[in-house]
Amino acid sequence: MGNRFSWRRKKKVKVEAPAPTDVPAEPEVPPPEVVLPEDDGSSFWSSAFGFKSGEAKAAIPPLDVSNVRRGNPNEVSTDELHDVLQVSLELEQRLLAQDACENKAHVHFNLGLTYMALARRTNACEQFRCAVVEDPTYGRAYTHLAHTLLQDGAPSAATLEAVVNYLELAIVHDNTEVRENQILLAEVHHLQGDFANALRVYSTIDRIDDEWQNTLHRAACHWASREFAESMALLTTLASCAYTTGDVPNKRVVLADVHGLLLRPSIVAAS
Repeated sequence: MGNRFSWRRKKKVKVEAPAPTDVPAEPEVPPPEVVLPEDDGSSFWSSAFGFKSGEAKAAIPPLDVSNVRRGNPNEVSTDELHDVLQVSLELEQRLLAQDACENKAHVHFNLGLTYMALARRTNACEQFRCAVVEDPTYGRAYTHLAHTLLQDGAPSAATLEAVVNYLELAIVHDNTEVRENQILLAEVHHLQGDFANALRVYSTIDRIDDEWQNTLHRAACHWASREFAESMALLTTLASCAYTTGDVPNKRVVLADVHGLLLRPSIVAAS
């Protein structure tokens, strides 16, 4: 019985494993460890994480702006004036060319803009007029012509009449500044003493009371036309909404005058 399962326990013959014939090469030497310099807290991220964790870090050093040229963004630099002058000369050459150009009105308008940048208002107005002669529907030329003529400190009656004509044409042909041109047209009528036409233009403008200056100008037109009730109603409206919108210094002075007209001395003193 003891040898009953002996066939299951046959001993396996030990076979020697073959010796390796290929000797592995030496392992590659790992690259040297990069040791970063000790952080002194001056970098952006270290300072940011320092602020987040509440640690006191040194402030980031300010940028060196000693070689940076500071300029007024509202002024044209000498280099820019030189570029504008070169553009104006090129446009003049295009106008003098025999074959002219495909859109002469546009060239006249651009030349007028360059003259404006060079403070040559008379030449600019002349080019804007040439643009509307070439294309009577050139609305932007009408707008610039009217605004440029008004830059004169004391425009004559003839100039104001010309401005009125140009603004009326600009309102028809220039859809980019319709509201601005309408308000300007009403103000020019006011300068001319044509208060009826000024009020008529104001009545065609949507949301005319969004700007408090328009309400004041309308009240002045009614007052000059001896329509005192309408003028006082507008002044009362202006005084009631005086502090519901942003306050600016010139508005406070005007409102003090309004309150004075409405016989409110206590409010005038507070203003």
